[in-house]
Amino acid sequence: MVMLGIACISAVLFFVLFAATKPSKMKTVIGLLFAALFSVSIILSIANECFHFGMEKQTKATTYRLESVVHNKQLPLKVLLAQPVDQSGNKVYVYRLANQSKKQKTAVDESVHNKVITTNQPTATLKRATTIYTYKNKWSKYLFAFPNDEVEKVKTVNTFYIGKGWVMTTPSQLKQLGQSMKAMNTPEAKQKMQQAVEEKVKTEIEAKVQAGEKISEDQKKALMKQAMQDYIQSQLQQLLKENGIK
Repeated sequence: MVMLGIACISAVLFFVLFAATKPSKMKTVIGLLFAALFSVSIILSIANECFHFGMEKQTKATTYRLESVVHNKQLPLKVLLAQPVDQSGNKVYVYRLANQSKKQKTAVDESVHNKVITTNQPTATLKRATTIYTYKNKWSKYLFAFPNDEVEKVKTVNTFYIGKGWVMTTPSQLKQLGQSMKAMNTPEAKQKMQQAVEEKVKTEIEAKVQAGEKISEDQKKALMKQAMQDYIQSQLQQLLKENGIK
């Protein structure tokens, strides 16, 4: 802002000099100095505005732990929602930071870029890297900055790392999955699951007994619990596949 002030003052002084004084050699020299000062000030101001002269890029990265946006006992999944916003495939991601009840979403902006990476970790995180232009030093800030003009954002990159047990899905897919999960809670489906689990455990126990192992009641309960979990997980993976969820 100071640089623009210098340009304005030098322009005014140049005009006053030639309008209110008689021609002289000294007048010409001083006038040329004012003209040069005006030109340099304008050129540097344009360079700052268009090419960020006097500024430098800085990137700040922050990592947040995520929790599922859906808490449903009937849906044993951790969910990151991705809502398509246009035909080109751009998405708004809905997420929840750990220990926070309010859901958040990524901004729809050309300077915001989002990507999702699948990992083998049991947790999910969001790494947000924001790149800004900031003034190199106090002198540059003094010459070019307007009031409250500290930085200029260049871009923000949101990288979602989702681990085991996490899925990324659209709201419509999640709704369809919820309807499919209800079908697994009918008496007929539960009876089918119980029969399948009992048959699997019975086969495993018989194999262990034939191998000379002794099976305690606690071991039988553990086998039954594991078989139940395996069955539910298998059915869940099938439902995810049927609903186009990865």
